[in-house]
Amino acid sequence: MESELRSGRLIGFLFAIPCYIVALIILSQSEGNSGFLLLSLWFALGAAVGVYLLLNPMTLVRVNNGKLELYPGSLFRNKKQIEIPMQEIEGFDVKTVADGDGNTWLLSLYLRNPQPITEEAMKWIKASVPKTYRDQASDTTILWSLTWPEGGAQGAQNKMEKITKRHS
Repeated sequence: MESELRSGRLIGFLFAIPCYIVALIILSQSEGNSGFLLLSLWFALGAAVGVYLLLNPMTLVRVNNGKLELYPGSLFRNKKQIEIPMQEIEGFDVKTVADGDGNTWLLSLYLRNPQPITEEAMKWIKASVPKTYRDQASDTTILWSLTWPEGGAQGAQNKMEKITKRHS
């Protein structure tokens, strides 16, 4: 955990509390109706996902063996997508950006030399980074969307400074 940036616990609360409340309301009002019972199970599953996220925040960035690893922060199959040697990183910043679909947290990595990016990572970037920002990127800049980072943009920036300083 010392060498990782993880998603915040807020997303777990956003899943767990409303889903738990709705499941209880539906369950209390169902009066044995199987359709309502099934619906209440669906919300109970949402509450369980929220509790899971509270107990196990998703890894977004990790420093491992002198390399910075980027993860999509996905609930399912949250595996490493990009691996960059620490000596190749000139700088970074984390900011909240807005587009027509809402806000996202964006990690910009500034590199000394272009790094290979897998097809799967390119798909994630294309799906999660707003087009206006993708168009501004260069071969030596990687833009990576962070999924609900701990502490928001400022907290993620501070954590990134700590973990990169420790391993540089």
